[in-house]
Amino acid sequence: MLVVACLVGLAGLATWLARDYFTVGVVALPDVVGLPFENAQRVLRSSDLDVNTYNDNVPTLDPGLVTSQSPGPGTVVRRGRTVDLGVNAPPEVARVPTLVGLDVGEAEQIVRDLGRAVGLVAFVASERAPGVVVSQSPSAGSALQIGQPLALEVSRGPEVRLATVPDVRGLDVDAARRRLEAEGFGRVEAIATDISFDAPGRVEAQRPSPGVEVPVSAAVTLEYALSSGAVVAVPDLAGRSLWRAQLALRARGLRVGPVTYVQRDDAPSGVVATNPWTFTVPGAPIALTINGQPGGANFLLDAPDAFDPPADEPTTTAPDRDGPSEGAASPAPGTPRSSPGTADPLGTGQRIVPFSFDPATLGMPNLLTRPYRLELLVRDDDGERKVIDREVAAGERVSASVRVTGDDVLLQTFIDGAPFQAWRP
Repeated sequence: MLVVACLVGLAGLATWLARDYFTVGVVALPDVVGLPFENAQRVLRSSDLDVNTYNDNVPTLDPGLVTSQSPGPGTVVRRGRTVDLGVNAPPEVARVPTLVGLDVGEAEQIVRDLGRAVGLVAFVASERAPGVVVSQSPSAGSALQIGQPLALEVSRGPEVRLATVPDVRGLDVDAARRRLEAEGFGRVEAIATDISFDAPGRVEAQRPSPGVEVPVSAAVTLEYALSSGAVVAVPDLAGRSLWRAQLALRARGLRVGPVTYVQRDDAPSGVVATNPWTFTVPGAPIALTINGQPGGANFLLDAPDAFDPPADEPTTTAPDRDGPSEGAASPAPGTPRSSPGTADPLGTGQRIVPFSFDPATLGMPNLLTRPYRLELLVRDDDGERKVIDREVAAGERVSASVRVTGDDVLLQTFIDGAPFQAWRP
């Protein structure tokens, strides 16, 4: 019996020891989010839990505070389990680069390359070209924290000022011009379109119409009537050559203005259009459109750039000092000025032709109030080439010395890409 009692006691002791050996303790995880990391670590280790950390960044929390935990608070785990804690770490600091003056796409790419985000992009009026960064926040050189956005202001171009066109019909043309200029309109063109016996100089029509809101840079055209006693009727020049048209205009006290050449098989050669074509003031230039090529009968009687007249046209061998004659050497008003050029003592076939283009003499007020593109084309024994191709300020005079080769030389000017005049120096 004693032996049996001993065996039972040993079995009970073994069972108790085995239960303690095979039973694993568990614990509910405490909430350590928001605690300093050192405190959170003590709390967890007091429950026989291990701790693993990773860097986190929450700009609203102080560095060193626990931002998250996994598993979450209240989870029941075995003792000895590892708990992951996110700890708020000081952010890496980047210096803001200079972005002003860059294209917005290029600026955004630079910010992305820094690992930062582009925040608000606002488009503002600026004298800079559209799409160029004009302002940045934070400014260049400032510290840019992780998660801190960078704001940009981008140019959308100059501010377009709008104004309502006032009704100036019935006003004297000068008073109408002053009224429009007072409203900010800087391009006012007055065109005589009629003759009046009782109210000359009064604006009869305007474009744009009254009450329309347009940019102040837009041109406003005023149509007014001339006095019946101060106008000249433009003669009918249809079908006339340039030099014959010039004679007819002189007889009326008018002069040749810009000449444009066209090639039309459905129209007779010579003048096909004039501007103006009804009435104008004495001495005014008349723009001509001529169907045909420069040369032949299409020459100006008193221009040094005149083309040689055809054999069947009357010519003179010397200038008439009492008045211009065919072949005379003084330039006509409203034409580009040049001369036959310097002599060629070395026999190279080359000479220098002075060239001058003055919009003040052309009778075209639009060239005095807006920039324009001037091109000068030369055709000579060396071929065809442009010697002038540039943007010219309003009213600016352009002068140049042009080297040409040979006797068969043609000079031609273009305004804003359209043929303007052609002549042979």
